[in-house]
Parts: sequence; C-alpha cells; structure tokens
Amino acid sequence: MDKNEITIPPSYRTQLSSPIITTRWLSSCLLLMSDAQWQSLARRIMEMGKNSETFAILLLAGVAKIPVDRSGNISIPTYLMEYAHIENGASIVFLEASLGIELWSE
Repeated sequence: MDKNEITIPPSYRTQLSSPIITTRWLSSCLLLMSDAQWQSLARRIMEMGKNSETFAILLLAGVAKIPVDRSGNISIPTYLMEYAHIENGASIVFLEASLGIELWSE
C-alpha cells in the first residue's frame, strides 16, 4: 500500500462515488465528498462573496479529485496529508458530516 493510500470503510463507500473530491476542512481535517456534494458546496461558497474570500481560498485551492479503486482505496496527495497531520501508519478516523465525510488523524 502506498504511504498516502487510505481504505475507505465499506459503510462510507455508498455515500462517495469515484472520483472522490477531497479538500482541506476546518480544524486540520479533510473533507471527502461526492462530485454533487462538492458542486453544491462550491456554489454556496462563491455566493458568499467577498466576506468568505479567505475561506474560499483555503477550500478551493486545496481540492483534489481522487479515483477510488475496487477495494475502496484512495491515494491522497501529500499536501493534504500534511495539512491534516496524517502520517504513514497513523490511525485515521472517519466521521460522517452534513457535507460529506471528515477524515481525521487520531
């Protein structure tokens, strides 16, 4: 397994279709979303206008579109792993959220 490869638990795979959209999220975690969830979130952020410019830059500049293999594995870019403080071999926590699935380093 690649050092940036993570297996999505089967219970979350039905909510996320390939490719998964992944971006930086609040409190140094990552947000995993379907393309439809991402389109909705990006539209809402853009509608917020000037007041949300810093937040928009944080999210939009960090977006990665990641394919999912048959086993539910994804390979997260290094810059996102570093943002979330996820190290090779670290335990990872998946949390269901209203916008998608949050990915946390334990």
